[in-house]
Amino acid sequence: MSKISVIVPVYNVEKFIKRCLDSIINQTMNDLEIILVNDGSTDNSGKICDEYAKLDNRITVIHKENGGISSVRNTGLDVATGEWIAFVDSDDYIEKDMYEVLYKTAIEKNVDICACFFKYLTVDNKILFNPTQEQLDMNGKYNSKEFLELIYKDEYMNGICVATWNKIYKKNIFDNLRFKTKIYEDDELVNQIYIQDIDIFVLNKGFYIYVQNLSSLTNTKFSRKKLVFIDVLYDRLNLLKDKKIHKLYEDTVRLFCNITIEYYFKYNNKDKWEYDNIYKNVLKQAIKLENISLKDKIRFSMFYISPHLYDYLLCKNKA
Repeated sequence: MSKISVIVPVYNVEKFIKRCLDSIINQTMNDLEIILVNDGSTDNSGKICDEYAKLDNRITVIHKENGGISSVRNTGLDVATGEWIAFVDSDDYIEKDMYEVLYKTAIEKNVDICACFFKYLTVDNKILFNPTQEQLDMNGKYNSKEFLELIYKDEYMNGICVATWNKIYKKNIFDNLRFKTKIYEDDELVNQIYIQDIDIFVLNKGFYIYVQNLSSLTNTKFSRKKLVFIDVLYDRLNLLKDKKIHKLYEDTVRLFCNITIEYYFKYNNKDKWEYDNIYKNVLKQAIKLENISLKDKIRFSMFYISPHLYDYLLCKNKA
């Protein structure tokens, strides 16, 4: 049994896949199981994976019909045998000692998940963001509730918490858990994992190199697919309410309302908008919460009564 199973989703990344695989096979921790799942690539990505498998017996290649990132990761989880699970996106790469440091830290600190910071680069290696000192000070051990609170701290810490690729997970976390949604799969996984009673250690070292890919979801025009995030947030706020995690519940209610309003005005086909009833349900909860400001309560209510009036009074007047 390997110490860590590394699952790599592969889809049309022939320009980047070699850099990614080189960074994994050259890790200072040698005891890895490397699972490459080719999700129906139409370029040379699958062929490159097969070539690497011939050179390194730690590599297993699975070729499957295109099914999206969740199905790819689930395929990898189904065959993984390592004590720990890790994920790397095939257009990114990692520092050579990432898994050695994360594994040693996880064992030493006796945690279920060990996470690290990441470097955010363009395809031509320009640095897009450097963590602040306040963010660097987030280094340390957290229980699941404390870790969830970091999601709403700022955009970078949200990435640290939500992303799957900057972590190693004890394999048993995934015993009865799989990815569900085709997009926002990391956010949805948060709903499943961090409701559990687990410990996480965060290392403020940027071992993972996240490369900005202009074709990724976050860089594409708004589409119906992105509405899935509303469902993910709705599931999360209900879980937090059931668990009586009040502050996080209130933060999620506020985020849900803001995201729903934002997406409504970005979504072109208003006739097929299907979130009125869900929004009404959450709005009833928001109005009762003490820590949501009166201004927000009025704003959220105005949107429900008349999106057109909301747009006229609050959006167009800002222009």
